[in-house]
Amino acid sequence: MESEDLYAFLSDPELVELIEQAKITDDMLDVITLSENQHSDMLAWCLTPSEGHGQGDAVIKDFLVAAYQKSTHAIYDNKKFFSTWTPGRIRVSSFGSAFITREFSVKIPERDVDGKRGGRLDLFMVDPQNKLLIAIENKVGAKLTKVQLEDYQKAVASEIACRPLFKDYAFAYIVLDRELDWYSEEQLGELGKRWTLLDYSWLEASARRARLQVARNNQAAQLLVAYCQKQTDWESQSE
Repeated sequence: MESEDLYAFLSDPELVELIEQAKITDDMLDVITLSENQHSDMLAWCLTPSEGHGQGDAVIKDFLVAAYQKSTHAIYDNKKFFSTWTPGRIRVSSFGSAFITREFSVKIPERDVDGKRGGRLDLFMVDPQNKLLIAIENKVGAKLTKVQLEDYQKAVASEIACRPLFKDYAFAYIVLDRELDWYSEEQLGELGKRWTLLDYSWLEASARRARLQVARNNQAAQLLVAYCQKQTDWESQSE
């Protein structure tokens, strides 16, 4: 290559444009790594219908439909829950009254000593209109254990489900683990069938919907797009 050709290449306006496009995005989630608590905070924001992401209860519907699809072999509470809450019913129902609590405290048994110790469920969804309670354990960078899941389920059953106020509520237990595909079939089998196991791929539907809203100039949806896209392999067509 002659020097003139190199200089012409380096001076090409299209090269400058490509360099600019290749620079890191202005999405803050591309330059920081979220901790487990921060992931749970973001998920709580996404799943709250009244938040400013502009999705209403659509993210909850995405979440419940994905959980239904993974609950083929569910037992006990989840089997009963998803026999009633099918995708058809989920899509036509309103979850506008649902709210999310973070770090919900429960008492779980000490295995080495008498008594109980405090435990915290990452997310707890309550919908008083549809009479739903969903315990959500969010795992990021830590392995699930059957003992932990059993303890949380028993704590919710003994401290909440037994209360007269919730006697007509439907209960479900769902695990979110971004790295679920790293588990072997044997490891997944050891976790039992009481909890429904989900990775983060269900967020793709929310990302696509939010991207359409951004295209319609709803900038409040941009944070939802950034988070959902960051947790999945989905990329927008323009990218």
